[in-house]
Amino acid sequence: MPNFCSNCGCKVQGLKYCPGCSQAIEPDLPTPTISSAPPFSPPPAYAVPVSSAPPVPLTATLVPEVPKSSPNPTVDISSTVNRSGPPMVLVSRSSEHALRFTHFNDLKSGRAVPATFSGVHTGQSLGRKHPEQRRYEKWRYTESALGDSNPVIIRLDGSYIFLADTSGGSNDLVFDVSFWNLKAGNTVNFVGGTHNSATRVPGTGGNGGRCFVVNSDGTISPSGARLLCLGAGVEIDAEELEGCYACGCFPCGSAIFGISPKGRDDYSENGVFFWLFVAPIPYFKRRRREKGTNTFVNRADPNDRAAFYGPGAINPGPLKALWGGRICK
Repeated sequence: MPNFCSNCGCKVQGLKYCPGCSQAIEPDLPTPTISSAPPFSPPPAYAVPVSSAPPVPLTATLVPEVPKSSPNPTVDISSTVNRSGPPMVLVSRSSEHALRFTHFNDLKSGRAVPATFSGVHTGQSLGRKHPEQRRYEKWRYTESALGDSNPVIIRLDGSYIFLADTSGGSNDLVFDVSFWNLKAGNTVNFVGGTHNSATRVPGTGGNGGRCFVVNSDGTISPSGARLLCLGAGVEIDAEELEGCYACGCFPCGSAIFGISPKGRDDYSENGVFFWLFVAPIPYFKRRRREKGTNTFVNRADPNDRAAFYGPGAINPGPLKALWGGRICK
């Protein structure tokens, strides 16, 4: 023990604390002896004493196991891609194709969960049709796809369902009913704006195409169409489209045409288009299904596309002024 306090100089021989400044008295360290240790041996602070006691395992900071219902959002996006899978669409809540999300209770509580399904779709999950974000006008989007790929990670924030495995911020994507047409058969994809306020667009009364509610049976419905829910897109056979149709598009005109199936994925379309609703122009087209969709493309003009919600129900897409459907079979 030292004779005097190194801080104030008081005599401290045999004491644990200095009577003058109350500083704890550190014992003098023994003078190290010079040995023949190699020049690059570890410094004394890291030397491990040799003893006959069994080694004491090093303790590490324990990382709690992440529950299956709340996985690490950092995933390999390419592993969630299923290019040939059917899209996610709107279906009736009573439909056999309605999707029931496995972790819906955790989703309702705001936790990030894998988008896997229970019930008849057990073993399937929600993924992407392509890994990149594409552009449509001012919107960024990635198409949905169902299958056996790794699931996307989703979380509920208010009435918006986000993809939680993106980097966030300007890359945020939310569930979005295509062109906000809340009808059975319409597709639901992942869409974002150029900034957060553009991504969170509620629509009138919070009933737009990006607002959803998680139901107690595990289904998820658009806030503005509670009788519908997210479901598995099923390809419509061309045979189911057979019949006579009428449609119109303001201000271009109207048309009457018939669909004759040529197989499961092909049909011919023969009709009359009334330019400006007056001048009749007869036409004939052969259409073939765009793979994985219910859109049929004119073989002579890839930009001429006809999409369907279901048998006999035309999907107008972004053209809100387009209307029509099958009038007889």
